[in-house]
Amino acid sequence: MAEEKIKGDIYEKHVCEIINKTSKAWLLENIPKSHLINSGLLTKQNKKSAQIDTGIDIIEFNNNKYTFIQCKYGYKRGVKMKDIAGFSFIMLNHPETRGKIYYTSKLSRNITKNHLNDKIKFIKLPFHISKKTLEIEKEKKKHEKKVIKKNHNHIEIWEHKLKKTKHYIKKYNSLITKTLIKKLTKESKISQSKINKLKNISRWIETQQYNYKHKLTTKKGYQKWSKFIKNKKYFILGKEKWLNNLNELKQFMNIHHCKPSKQTNKKLYLWLCTQQATYKKKKNIMTDEQIYNEWLKFTNDSRYKKDLMCHGNNDNHIEKWLNKLHLIKKYIKINKKYPNDKKLYDWILTQRKNYKKKIHIMKNNLIKNKWLKFTKFVEKILKK
Repeated sequence: MAEEKIKGDIYEKHVCEIINKTSKAWLLENIPKSHLINSGLLTKQNKKSAQIDTGIDIIEFNNNKYTFIQCKYGYKRGVKMKDIAGFSFIMLNHPETRGKIYYTSKLSRNITKNHLNDKIKFIKLPFHISKKTLEIEKEKKKHEKKVIKKNHNHIEIWEHKLKKTKHYIKKYNSLITKTLIKKLTKESKISQSKINKLKNISRWIETQQYNYKHKLTTKKGYQKWSKFIKNKKYFILGKEKWLNNLNELKQFMNIHHCKPSKQTNKKLYLWLCTQQATYKKKKNIMTDEQIYNEWLKFTNDSRYKKDLMCHGNNDNHIEKWLNKLHLIKKYIKINKKYPNDKKLYDWILTQRKNYKKKIHIMKNNLIKNKWLKFTKFVEKILKK
């Protein structure tokens, strides 16, 4: 049965090649959509069933007229009425269109004596298929089946990964990103095998975002990913968290007039570093156009631009200042007096002066508050 089908396909191609020498013709699977519509095969009512096997193997287009063609290979006992019933029915539904039936062997008595329909023309076209041609075609069909199976497996794997991604987003209430994985690794909340799984999902999300942006996916895949990223339950959750972090950063910078450091706010400092790196490379969440534009707007905002442009020196200066304050505080707590070291004592005097005049580092609200707390602490200790 399978061999007969392959032989039938070879015969259809042969007939199509012959017709193409004098006019234009297409095999059913290759018919352009415009011709399907113009010939009346594709309508609003039969959108999904237009290309189901109803007997038409080829469409011929000549002198602005269409001809429906059926091919019959083999049939040693002759092509019978039942063999052309589907094609005859199609022809009844298209009164303006002519039909042709190509066959290799013979027609049954019923057709030759009783078939009075002038719309359908019977053409005998014998054709021999060699063993070599048949074997080549068989190998092609095997390969096509493998490709279809492989594509089907690929779709199944993709859908399984999407399902897994949704599961983990729900579980951790966050988009699976490198930041989340680092956090979970530090907290040692999950095993190394799960960390590796999350890393794979994170990389997979990046790949899908890239494919989606550059339209390197199938139509179905593109639609499914589009639906996923627009779903508030999953993808937008990551956006909302990101926007919350940005607002938190803005708030911090408005209050303290500087960007966060490891000492002042480690969480915001690490988040800021990550965004600066991903923005340059257009990676991870920065592949999202809305997020990218929000970050661009923020970095160009005159209220934050100057502070963001201060690199390591500013952070190191604050860090050194806080370390020195901590050292003096520790000394006073133990010895109940100011340090004897002249450099440290001079530093205290300088800070007092800066605090009164609100100059230099004391412009920073965080430092100012730390100094205020320190003076209150010193008063308490020295009173005792």
